[in-house]
Amino acid sequence: MTRSRRVPAGLVLVLLGYAAASARHLQAPGTRFVIDFPALRSTPRVVGPGWRFVPPLLGRVTRYPAVQANLRVDLSGPRAAASSEGARLEIEVDLTYEVPPGKVLDLHRTRGPGYKSWLEDLTARRAAARLRQVSYDVVRNRDPEFQQSVQTAVAQEAGQDGVRVTRLRIVQIAAAGETSADVLKVEARPLERETV
Repeated sequence: MTRSRRVPAGLVLVLLGYAAASARHLQAPGTRFVIDFPALRSTPRVVGPGWRFVPPLLGRVTRYPAVQANLRVDLSGPRAAASSEGARLEIEVDLTYEVPPGKVLDLHRTRGPGYKSWLEDLTARRAAARLRQVSYDVVRNRDPEFQQSVQTAVAQEAGQDGVRVTRLRIVQIAAAGETSADVLKVEARPLERETV
């Protein structure tokens, strides 16, 4: 094969490979898919499961939950919060949320594929801000009104972008002054036994 024929043949192979890579089989139970082409400034659209043509580098597929989803936000270590007295609090926030069908595109337009990071940061920020306003006893005693106030704050802000918060639970993972990495060591001498 001459050089002049090898170049078009190579180009055809590259194009065939690109076309094959563009065929995406979308299938995941409990998921809604949004396809858009940011480089072409196309309008995003929600699509169902099945085969879709999404060229790499031009198009993208973003997944959103079609059912309730959970998000665990870890506020420990360097992200630990503090109470009104300044007591260090290491907690986890367990958030349950959903994205109503009519709000998927709203969320996609405002937050895009990074929506989970945005929701995690929002939850951490609101929980830490509320913790600074209450005493350590409120957290230790698992005051339901406190947890409800954090849920309301997160729900109001998340709702503006299309996320509906259905449940929020705060769990303390270390007592004040401790860290989740602390290991308790008990000083004890081994028992002396005589073997027979």
